[in-house]
Amino acid sequence: MPRAVIIGLGNRLAGDDAFGVLAAEALQECGAPAETLELNVFEVIELLRGAEKAVIVDVLGTEWGDLGEVIALEVRFESMDIEVFRGLWAHRVTPVQLLATAWGVGAFRGKAWVVGVVSDRLEFMSSISQRTAHSFRKVCEMINSLLPELHVDCNCAEKEFEERLAQPLVQP
Repeated sequence: MPRAVIIGLGNRLAGDDAFGVLAAEALQECGAPAETLELNVFEVIELLRGAEKAVIVDVLGTEWGDLGEVIALEVRFESMDIEVFRGLWAHRVTPVQLLATAWGVGAFRGKAWVVGVVSDRLEFMSSISQRTAHSFRKVCEMINSLLPELHVDCNCAEKEFEERLAQPLVQP
């Protein structure tokens, strides 16, 4: 397991919700230790096992900021209570709930952040909005500031991300 891991969450068929998945694929293509999770979100426990640092990339709701804003939230496990698990179910789980689950079962004891783009556009069978897509570079730079040991090549990753945006939602 790498010392640090990046995990992109989302659904590539649900508008801006595809951001985390496409971002992680682009980062991985450029040498970053990145993985994607779309359907089996509880795989995150194994992806986090033994890591010292983790960044989960996803979209965030409008309660976190202005549309298109990039936010980094440090997850503080020691101050969490059982309320973080209220409403937990496999089809609607938050990045913090995933991290807390890995922490709770002892698979992850490192530092963790959620890096996300604020969005309200999650329509099924729609593409990523321009506002969210234009946030990729800032997300990449934020990951570099949180995980400087990775030396992520944001130029390469941005190019890969743009190529993914140009692909059809459903491959024939």
